[in-house]
Order: sequence, then structure tokens, then C-alpha cells
Amino acid sequence: EGIKTNVVALMTANPDRLFTVTELTKEVADLPEDMSVNRMTALLRQLKDAGIVERTEDKRKALFRLAR
Repeated sequence: EGIKTNVVALMTANPDRLFTVTELTKEVADLPEDMSVNRMTALLRQLKDAGIVERTEDKRKALFRLAR
């Protein structure tokens, strides 16, 4: 849950920015050393299902932002 909080905090600080999974994996504060892109994708899916973030696609690349 702490990782999700940090993801939402980063997105809240940058409300108009679209993030890729890789960018979030690199930029979110206090991530565990073994944090993988696959694990971040799973957390983002949970946040999307909860209505906290939105997922869009651009040229087959998944982009995430805070839900509006």
C-alpha cells in the first residue's frame, strides 16, 4: 500500500503529465530494490480498477495519469 500511495503522490504533483510504467518505476520515491516493471504494472492495474488512475494508449504504449 505504501508504494501505491507514493505513485498517487507523484501523479498528484504532476496532474497533467502522462506517465509510462517505466517512468513510474524509475521516478516513484522509496521503491524496493527489486521493483520490476511487471510489478508496477500490476499495482497500476489495481489503482485503475479502483478508479484512482486512468489508462490511455498512444501508439500501443500504455500511459497513466490521475483519474479526473
